[in-house]
Amino acid sequence: MGCDDHRASVKRPRAIKRAQVAPGPLRDLKDLLFEAYLAAGLPSLDEIAKDVAADDNLAGAPKRDTIHRCLSTAELPPSLADVVSIAAVLGRMAGLAETDLTSRVNDLWIRARLARPVGQLVSELTDPFVLEVHQSIQMNQGDESPSLPLLPIYVEREHDQRLRAIVQKAAHGDSQLAVLVGDSSTGKTRACWEALREIPADWRLWHPIDPGRPDAALAEMERVGPRTVIWLNESQHYLLTPGIPLGERVSAGLRSLLRDPNRQPVLVLGTMWPAFWARLTTQPDRNEPDVHSQARTLLDGRGIPVPALFDGEDLIALRAASTRDPRLAYATDRAEKGQVTQYLAGAPALLDRYRAAPVAARALVEAAMDARRLGHAFTLPRPLLEVAAGGYLTDQQWDLLPDNWLADGLTYTGYQIRGARGPLSLIRHRSGEQSPAQPHYRLADYLEQYALRSRRTVRTPTALWEALIQHATPESYTTLAQAAHSRGLIRICVLLCNAGAEKGNNEALSFGYQVLTRSGRSNEAALWNRHRRPSATFTRQWQGASEGLKEWQVGRQNPIAESLCRDAQKEVKAQNHSAAITLYQRAIAAGSTSGLAQLAALLNEMGRASDALDILDSRTRQGDQQAPWIAINVLNSSGRLDEALSWYERIAETGTPRALTRAACRLAFAGRTEEALAWYERAFTSGHTDASWGAAHLLRRKGRTAEAASWHARRANAGDAEGFLAAAELLEDTDQETALEQCHQAAVMGHPDALPSAIRLLRKMSRQLEADLLQKHGWEPDGSIAAPWEAPIPSDQRKA
Repeated sequence: MGCDDHRASVKRPRAIKRAQVAPGPLRDLKDLLFEAYLAAGLPSLDEIAKDVAADDNLAGAPKRDTIHRCLSTAELPPSLADVVSIAAVLGRMAGLAETDLTSRVNDLWIRARLARPVGQLVSELTDPFVLEVHQSIQMNQGDESPSLPLLPIYVEREHDQRLRAIVQKAAHGDSQLAVLVGDSSTGKTRACWEALREIPADWRLWHPIDPGRPDAALAEMERVGPRTVIWLNESQHYLLTPGIPLGERVSAGLRSLLRDPNRQPVLVLGTMWPAFWARLTTQPDRNEPDVHSQARTLLDGRGIPVPALFDGEDLIALRAASTRDPRLAYATDRAEKGQVTQYLAGAPALLDRYRAAPVAARALVEAAMDARRLGHAFTLPRPLLEVAAGGYLTDQQWDLLPDNWLADGLTYTGYQIRGARGPLSLIRHRSGEQSPAQPHYRLADYLEQYALRSRRTVRTPTALWEALIQHATPESYTTLAQAAHSRGLIRICVLLCNAGAEKGNNEALSFGYQVLTRSGRSNEAALWNRHRRPSATFTRQWQGASEGLKEWQVGRQNPIAESLCRDAQKEVKAQNHSAAITLYQRAIAAGSTSGLAQLAALLNEMGRASDALDILDSRTRQGDQQAPWIAINVLNSSGRLDEALSWYERIAETGTPRALTRAACRLAFAGRTEEALAWYERAFTSGHTDASWGAAHLLRRKGRTAEAASWHARRANAGDAEGFLAAAELLEDTDQETALEQCHQAAVMGHPDALPSAIRLLRKMSRQLEADLLQKHGWEPDGSIAAPWEAPIPSDQRKA
């Protein structure tokens, strides 16, 4: 009996009904599947499932219930692999062209998935403040004065031209990403808002923020369709998630989205402060874990620097525009050193209001500054501020406070400054949002960044740590505990972990267990281990990050370019240089950076270094960021250091001061010490504080110890904790007490090596008891070694 005869003899269950779906790609998909089901002779669900299970070549493995939902319900099948596998089996049963059917099902599923795009039409966007553009200062106008637009007149600068070119590429069909990098209130978000003028009106804009920025981005990213702008203002909130790999998942998702041909074009617009950009894009040392590999690859070559001030021709254009807008005129006349955008956003007034604040209001602002600096979420609960403020007041100031000091202080800090947000403002929840039990406040962005510079060497008072233990938001505990641990505050760290665990933060519990184990408190760690529970969220995030990394590793290889490079290498071995050059050129056209490097090396070996440099110069002018480094390699390999120096200069001019440090290293290796020190000086003054390490190392080798120490001191004074540790190392044989002080100062700034360095130094000084106490109990916030303490035992009542 044949297969068809066998099926005909089986008593059939009731046939599956056709799904009732509204017109669109989803109905087309459901109709196509149902027609294949009819053509297959109405097979039972068990028959379909059996055939699916028997075919190992199918991508999916749907069971009976999944097959039923795919065929008869109005919902979109969640798995493309499952629905294509069902179509393949039905097509085979019906004798249809299987490839054609599965291809059509694949296309319809993608169209259906993208038929409900996220975001709103660009043409409907009229309120820039919804997208977090800073409010501008307001002017007192007479009744007869014409009303001003929401935002001051915009004056374009070089970064606007670069951004417009990227936006236009997206509008013409190529997916693009651009991140404006600059300090607070320099006009980054405003520039992105102005760039939207280049976007066609039928595009959509998606601004993921709820329930949390990275969570919102991940939840809806698969629904992003073609012709969508993804608005990632303050991109570090999406990509930099300390303690959990959520940011790496977002980065991997964005990378997949940007190269997905079915969803082109999309445009990702972001903004970021330079400190966060450096953390995400800096290659870690060889022995450090690479926790930002996805983000670094995503952002590579995508940053557009935004200057902090107007000067030159930009300032002339600004003055011309200010004749048509009194706000511009007011800011241009009063802003220091061309910092007009900061003045428009109220930055000087914010600083003035903070500096002139009554003691209670100032204490509240400084508590908020330090809480944010330590890693607390931007929403600051009122009880946290109330408890912490006392640590910023002397006993006399505290005793003299009026009974209503808290209300008066928050009124002062929340007062708008020329229409812009005050230093510490109340977060007002919108209708439909769940309001927290206590009011929450937000620190002004400019003051937050100001605190990162001005308070980095300030010791955090005990009162703030105690307030954080009691009142931090649940999601903040892991980051805060890590901040405490990096400062050697082991007791505080464990208490933060325990408090986070009590509020349901399982990552905090796991981190506390690790800290206790590393501190030699294995018995207490064992008690914590009994209470640890697998975190489903954390596990999913980690798995997602790993899957994203695997996908990137597969997708990053350009098969055509790699094949051309391999063929070129074969021709090189065969001495067919002309054929090899042609193949390398084709590989470069296909996007191969390694092909460019290999071609340059080949031409150099052939004595055609000038040809190689011409090609690299052309590629550099086209924006290839690797080409200058390849040119430097060509020149250095030929001993042409002086010519290489001009290429280092070119790289530095693009905003990469580490190129100056690299040049200094080359000069030092060549024995040109004074020239090397001059280049180190340029790098350091350009913001690359790592240059001090190279300069000090060079001077120390030359026996110029005092000068080496001065470089470490400069680095420390610039707010780099590494400078304090380097100074401690120099002093540990001559002035050990000062060296200990340097270690502790590095700890105050959060350097994770400060505590181990202090312990090692104490042992070297034969102060074993203090070293043992410090290793097991850590420091207290006041700088003293903590007295022996016992770790709390997590509660069994905690929700897993």
